[in-house]
Amino acid sequence: MDLYDSEVNEMDYDDDSYDDEIQNPSNKMVKLIKNEGPEMQYLSDVPFHLGRYIAIDAEFTGLDEKTDQLLELAACEIKDCKLTGKKFHAYIKPRTEIKGTEFHGKTKETYENLPEGLILDDKKNLEDFLNFVGNSLIFAHNPIKDIAFINKELTLNGLKTLEEKQFRCTKRI
Repeated sequence: MDLYDSEVNEMDYDDDSYDDEIQNPSNKMVKLIKNEGPEMQYLSDVPFHLGRYIAIDAEFTGLDEKTDQLLELAACEIKDCKLTGKKFHAYIKPRTEIKGTEFHGKTKETYENLPEGLILDDKKNLEDFLNFVGNSLIFAHNPIKDIAFINKELTLNGLKTLEEKQFRCTKRI
């Protein structure tokens, strides 16, 4: 599905948290979401028709940032409102019990049965992720969790962490 597919083009919200509008490349109006507190912006005044963005999805062993860990990380590049075809995908070696199976369908056996060499060095995978993302805005469905888990892995591997201001939440789209 294209980023501006007709099903998601014209957003109709009844509350007052949406105050600005922009035109996307197909000349349909898209409402932007105001900042909603210090914990996370849903969307800001990002000119969607310009620039490079990264959409990510992450899977975890569970939902507790203190005891659980990042399992899998995927990202795709969007430039000028179009998917470029550039993608990133990496597995992280499970170090803790996988409890989130009902959400993502991954089990210990899933990772044990991956083809040889698919789970490479975690630090290298995370470095590759940072290089792929660069300083682009990152869109995620629940970025508070993603930031916590990704930054935990980055810290464990001695790498620089991502900044919260780099993320935007898609929960309301």
